[in-house]
Amino acid sequence: DDDSPQSGGIGRIQEGVNLVTGSTVNVAAGTYHNDPTDVNKQVTLLGANAEVDPAGSTDRGGETILTRDDTQSGFYVTASGVTINGFKLGTDTPQSSRRVNIYDGATDVTIKYNIIMNTWQWSGHGVYISPTSDRAEVSYNTIDNPWWEGIKNDGASDVVISNNTVRNVDLFPIIVSGRTVISGNTVLNCKDGIRVDYAGTNAGDRVEVIGNMVSYTEYAGINITGAHAYVYGNTVHHCNYWGSDDLGDWDYASIHMEASATNCIIEENTVYDGVNGIQTWANNVTITANEIYDMGVTYGDEKVVGDRTYKNSGILVGSNWGSGDIDPTGVVIQDNNIHDNYWGLFYSADLSNGVNAENNNWGASDGPEDLNGTAEAYIGQCYSADIMKNAIAEFFPVEDLGNGVSDNVDYCPWVPWSCCVVRGNVDRIETTPGLPIDIIDLTYLVDYLFKSGPPPPCEEEGNIDAIELTPGLPIDIVDLTYLVDFLFNGGPEPPPCS
Repeated sequence: DDDSPQSGGIGRIQEGVNLVTGSTVNVAAGTYHNDPTDVNKQVTLLGANAEVDPAGSTDRGGETILTRDDTQSGFYVTASGVTINGFKLGTDTPQSSRRVNIYDGATDVTIKYNIIMNTWQWSGHGVYISPTSDRAEVSYNTIDNPWWEGIKNDGASDVVISNNTVRNVDLFPIIVSGRTVISGNTVLNCKDGIRVDYAGTNAGDRVEVIGNMVSYTEYAGINITGAHAYVYGNTVHHCNYWGSDDLGDWDYASIHMEASATNCIIEENTVYDGVNGIQTWANNVTITANEIYDMGVTYGDEKVVGDRTYKNSGILVGSNWGSGDIDPTGVVIQDNNIHDNYWGLFYSADLSNGVNAENNNWGASDGPEDLNGTAEAYIGQCYSADIMKNAIAEFFPVEDLGNGVSDNVDYCPWVPWSCCVVRGNVDRIETTPGLPIDIIDLTYLVDYLFKSGPPPPCEEEGNIDAIELTPGLPIDIVDLTYLVDFLFNGGPEPPPCS
């Protein structure tokens, strides 16, 4: 306890650590001021909120609070097998430079369910993992307002950074230079987003960025400089907004691959409302099955530099920004939904290699608008005679054209437009990552059917059973019953979107 009897000059938590090995120190609620803790042996430290997820809040009732007047670490971990669980490190004013410092080859260290606040000056990290400290886990922490970086893996391997909330960071909320899985984190209101600097060699040796929510960053939401990264199932919105003014960096995107980020896979991400959606400067990048919309809408659409016009787009390949252009090759862009952007796909005008952008959905059944190319492509150019014999009516050119594409883009064939991504996701919001259908969708449907609420943003996703019993009325009480059965009675999932 913070007022338990004590003799000698060391702090109470340090005294507890010194008394045990391979055991547990229970640290009761209270404030432990200037109690530097050198965790130099295998031990589990449990604060008052062990196993309690902060879930974005800095008020969990009784807290075990560590504060300091100097700039040293809160916990300095130099032993392997250490767990730190359920503490609050820091107060409303900046103090120590690193709240948790994993150093000197300490491996198998777990940092979880902590609140970490207000680090100090240039080396201010919430959690720092040294290059020799492999197999660390940093999970379910809330990291708020570190001066420099939120969580930094400086080169360790087999690190897991999962389910943390990192916000109000002056630089990178999560940055890794070693093999890491970054999953389920929420990053918001930071200058930068998640940064991957580790150059992997193959699918077994790479950084994986999976199922994170990144929003309201001045620069790129996810920025990749290392090869072979796998970026899957993330939601990225309102990112790179600094580029919306004349001084900003327009030649970046919400998900951005630097020239060194070769052989990356960008798959099944949702990217919306920003300057640019996904951009690669790197060779041999695969961009597949993403949904990208509202780019260049809120934050402006284009900028002229010299004799060139830079267009804000759903996807950008290469750079046409001034001198020293970057000309990536081997880029494949397939099976994406690219709609409601100022521009769909912009391929640098200096490039001649071309890009494979077949089988994408451009927001209209008639395919993209080829504004910079020759004549618009028509159905007969992009589909074989055999396919045309069986084509349904929506294949024929009856709509406006979709998002624009530039020269050197092979977009034939395209996928006819459908807004449906997950049938049953009535509100089109994934409140819980990986669970697009929830009780909020049911409430939305009830409001629409019985209380004059707004229609679903995508009618087909609200047609839960994929059946139109009454012509012209695809959503009815049968859909509501189907959704109730699925959510509460173990009923079948809604049919997939066609």
